[in-house]
Amino acid sequence: MQRRTGVGVSYGPSVVVSLVGGVLVMAGALLPWLTLFAGLQRYSGMVGWYGRGIFASGTLAVAGALWRRGRPPWWLRRMIAGLGAVLVVFSGWLLLGLHQIIQHGASPMLVPRAGPGLFVVLAGAGLLSIAPAVSMCGMRRALAPLFREPTAVADPATAVSPLPGAGP
Repeated sequence: MQRRTGVGVSYGPSVVVSLVGGVLVMAGALLPWLTLFAGLQRYSGMVGWYGRGIFASGTLAVAGALWRRGRPPWWLRRMIAGLGAVLVVFSGWLLLGLHQIIQHGASPMLVPRAGPGLFVVLAGAGLLSIAPAVSMCGMRRALAPLFREPTAVADPATAVSPLPGAGP
């Protein structure tokens, strides 16, 4: 699925999914996980060790996807998927703890709310865990039009319009 072009390297779908998942994990670690006083005071994941570890995991996933110019070996793709699965379980555990804190552990005077950070981490971890499956036959064929290079039409008068009734 990878093609070399004159400008640079074109990445395959599994690498793109791994990159997006890793960036989402890193962004989720930077976003607020908990807000107090109706959003006036925010706590991101980078405050503690869990968030820093999640950010480092996202960095490893991005570096692994870009390793060897976007063509990681088979074992590295599976390691990225394993890292994604571990992050799904870990962020789910953190979300359960956050839910318990919001429901039972905090004073109502603090007005605690869940921030978007852990949910973004969970989405990115889910993408990381399915990234190798994207390169399998069915998903590869389904996503192939997204990664094709555009082709030029020789004569604009013979081009078919994507909208019905809209002629050239």
